[in-house]
Amino acid sequence: MEEKNYRQVVTEYDMFLAMYDYLAEQFDGRFRMEFPENEQLIDGFLENLNDAFLRSSQPAMKLVLLNTISLFGTQLTHHLLDGCHVDESHHEFMREVINTIWDSRELTTKWLHHKGIVPGRSVN
Repeated sequence: MEEKNYRQVVTEYDMFLAMYDYLAEQFDGRFRMEFPENEQLIDGFLENLNDAFLRSSQPAMKLVLLNTISLFGTQLTHHLLDGCHVDESHHEFMREVINTIWDSRELTTKWLHHKGIVPGRSVN
């Protein structure tokens, strides 16, 4: 994935773009290494996270994240309530996806600070 150079993250839309970049970096790196058996799901996430049309709308970007958490949360809860222990690594993958998206604003802020960017502060 190409490195994004940010000058500033001022608006809520800027923040969503940064969160999508952070999440894409996580899926293309950490998730691929930790969960290679979920390659197709990871590729699908990356396709959504990098989709130019989707990135043109903050509400659409938010909806994708909400739907992912809803879908995975429902599946995971269903499996755990039924006592499904068939695929523990897939359960762990779903938990990690949920937690990473859940914490994406805070994690993205830390990621941006590491790049020398303070969200909400204009360089102008």
